[in-house]
Amino acid sequence: MTAKQQQEHVGSGLDPNAAIRSFFRDPTWRVKAGIGATFNACSLLLLVLNPMLLPLSVLLWSLVCGYMLKVIRVKIKDPDAPLPAWNEWVDLLISGLTWFAIYTGAVVLVMSVLTVSMIFGAIQGSIYATDPRFVAWAVTTLTLVSITWLAVALFTTFVQANFAEEERTFAAFAVRKVMRMFKQHCGTMVQTWLLAVGITAVAFVVPVVTVIGIAFLPMTLFIAGTICATIVAQTWRAAQK
Repeated sequence: MTAKQQQEHVGSGLDPNAAIRSFFRDPTWRVKAGIGATFNACSLLLLVLNPMLLPLSVLLWSLVCGYMLKVIRVKIKDPDAPLPAWNEWVDLLISGLTWFAIYTGAVVLVMSVLTVSMIFGAIQGSIYATDPRFVAWAVTTLTLVSITWLAVALFTTFVQANFAEEERTFAAFAVRKVMRMFKQHCGTMVQTWLLAVGITAVAFVVPVVTVIGIAFLPMTLFIAGTICATIVAQTWRAAQK
């Protein structure tokens, strides 16, 4: 990134370099990342050992999710603040579970598009590969599902920021507020989302490709999630000025 690009990003509130520095500048980042990585690893291990242990995995994921919400909240208030401590476990769990429920609703919305398309395809007969309309139906369905998923993923990123900041359930349904933010800061918010997707992808792909690095996957994903949360907080804070 050139100096000019850095200045433009800082002016818009988006500064990924500062987000990365902020994480590693925390003197206790290893301990905090270690706790988060342990929860990630245990949740995956429980799921692999027995799918019936999914509820326990969800509880552990909820703690991590609650911590990410706490990171966003802290960084919105003060971008230079250190990473929050792992405490107030009940609050972390409740906020994490609440967000999981809200996000599940968003996923259901995406799946409903696919379901409706499947129903219409079955009624018309275009769902069958032998039907001459099958290709058109398949392409249309894939396009609609993809567009819906991208829109939901982008929108929920900043709904999460509003939910984290206000610390109340109804904040996750502040559609007007988030849409107003998008109208005013669409470019920066899209860049923020793309950066978050890219950072998460790198944190997943690099350990997997190196094979031996898979053992560090819970750690890399937690670090990436924390940095992404900081970037989202930067943009949300700037958008409200």
